[in-house]
Order: sequence, then structure tokens, then C-alpha cells
Amino acid sequence: QMIIDLILDIAGGTFEGMADEYLDKQRTTEVTVSVVNVNRLLGLALSATEVRSLIERIGAQVTEKGEGVFVAVSPWERTDLTIEADYIAEVGRLHGFSDVTAIVPGAVSLSEVNARQYYSDKVRHALMEKGFSEVITSSFQKKGDLQLQNALANDKSYLRDSLRKNITAVLDANFVHGDILGITDIRVFEIGTVFEKVGNGVNEHMMLTFGVRTKGNGYNQKDDKVLQEGVIVVEEILGNIKKWNIEKGVAELNFSAELESLSAPTAYEPFVKRGDVTYQKVSQYPAVSRDIALFVAGGEEADEVQAQLIAAAGQLLVRHTLFDTYTKEGRTSYAFRLVFQASDRTLTDFEVNTVMDEVYVVAKNKGWEVR
Repeated sequence: QMIIDLILDIAGGTFEGMADEYLDKQRTTEVTVSVVNVNRLLGLALSATEVRSLIERIGAQVTEKGEGVFVAVSPWERTDLTIEADYIAEVGRLHGFSDVTAIVPGAVSLSEVNARQYYSDKVRHALMEKGFSEVITSSFQKKGDLQLQNALANDKSYLRDSLRKNITAVLDANFVHGDILGITDIRVFEIGTVFEKVGNGVNEHMMLTFGVRTKGNGYNQKDDKVLQEGVIVVEEILGNIKKWNIEKGVAELNFSAELESLSAPTAYEPFVKRGDVTYQKVSQYPAVSRDIALFVAGGEEADEVQAQLIAAAGQLLVRHTLFDTYTKEGRTSYAFRLVFQASDRTLTDFEVNTVMDEVYVVAKNKGWEVR
């Protein structure tokens, strides 16, 4: 009515009526609201008159059904009010949540240890000790067997039936960050739910999937060697597993099925507090890597050489890694990867090459042979 009045006030004319058409029209629902339930859930002591007044404030039609019980019909625009809890939430909102006294639940004894949580945590921490990072990927995908009735987007119309594609996509997308992280390979894992169509129903279960990428151009056989480190630590916890699905640097396991054969845990692992860390803002701009390999005199240590290179590289140097060392004919060769990044801009080749020229000058002055 307020919208109609606004149109008449601005444009003039007369209101002759309205038409309300939907492809699937939402029908108003009669909902029974009990004053006892309102006070029980909100922790209040409102009277029946107060409850009725608050419900009527949202535009609902309220009739008395019995002592302390009302039947409410929501206004046409409030299609979200379909059950009693919806009206109780409105009563709390209008009365004021600040007037609701917080009550801390009392402690209860642990009735059972959740096996899925227990073994998930053990596997999670074991994989992280081996350098794997946990990821949480989308449950939706572009194609599949289980289609959503109301998809979020065209490429998220189906529920996932595997984590393999998601893990592979994470590996491919994040290999470029290896230099800035100072790691030689990317290792990730996920413990997540997948959905399989079984007849007219859905089978929902947990999967454990982890993968490795040692080169940036996709899968290579070295990935499987590193992947075995993850397989070993998982089997140390879950026992010998026969149904691994290992393919192209990714290992997948039906975690729910494995849990059925394990003994029930009696207690959770004790919590271990980690040391305090200081957050440092991550630059949104890409990093640039440069390698330098040089021969030095046999007695010069890698740390000494590295310190000279760091000083010459300046503030744009954010990470440095010694990735190769060998000795030949009385001389030692060190190979370093220098990673440059700015917090306020994308670095150009000219800027990085200028810094590297300074590094080469220092190496020359020290008598080191750049190769």
C-alpha cells in the first residue's frame, strides 16, 4: 500500500486494483504460535498480549486459537514466515535481542568419541607434518549425475562425485606459488563429502584425496614417488588399504568405508597448543624468480655467499633458496633462486634485471664466476 500511495502522490491518477501473478505462486500459510514456546526458546516471560502485539507489528493477521495460542497468517510479502520458529525469531527481533539474557549451557560428560572426527584429525595432522596443505574446494561442478534444481551458476549445476578434479585443479593453479613459498613441490589434500547417484536415491560419504605436483606443466612420474609419502602416513593410521585409487599424482580413498573397519576410539588426542605467530599481509602482486649459479673458492661457505647476494638484491628480494651444490676441480658451485616481489605494484623485467645487474657486480668483485 505504501508503494501505491507513493506512485499516486508522484504520478497522480487513481488506483483501480492490482494483479498478482506468479509461475508458482507462494500461498500464505496458517501457522500456530504458542506463547509457551516463544518464552521457552527466547528465555523471556512475555504475556500473550505482548506476543500478539509483536506478531501483528510485522503485518500478520492474528487470531486466538486458545489460551496462549495464536494462528498467524503472514502478509503477502513475507514468504519466509512458514513455521513457528520463524515467528518466534521475529518476536525476538522486535522485542530486542539485547533484552534476551545469555545463558551458558552447563557442562555435560562426553557420551562417545566421534570416530570420523578422531581419525580425520589424525590423518589431517599426519599429512600436514609431511608438508601437505589442507584445502576446501567447491561441492558443485559443471557436469555430473546429480543436478541441482536451483544452481548457483552454469558451471556449478551438479554435485561432485569425486574430489580428484578439484585437487588436480588446485595443484595446477598453485604450482606458480612454489618459489614465493620456498618449496620444490605442491602438496595438498582434502577430506570432503561427495555425492553418488544410486537408483533414485543419493549416497553421501566422505572421501580423502591428496595430490602432488613437482613440475608446472602437469603430471609427471616424479609426482607418484612423492605421493607415496602421503600413502604411507595414512596407512600408518588406518592400516593396510587395498582400495586406493591412484592416478596421475592424485590418490583417492573412500574414507567412510575405511572407518567401518576401524576400532572405535575411546578418547580424543590431547590438544597441543602451537607457538604464537605474527600475521604478515600477503602481496596481491605476482612474484618474479631469477636463478644465479656461480663458482666460488673451495673454502667459502654457502651462507657467506648467500649473505652477499641478499645484501646486493635489496628490499625487493622476498625469498632466497639454495637449490644446488657441487664441487669440481677444487671449486664449489652454488645455485640460488632469488624471488622478487613488491607490495604495491607488479614488477617489470627492467626492474628485476637492474637488481640482478647489481648482484652480478658483487659476484664479479668477489672473484666468483657466474655460470
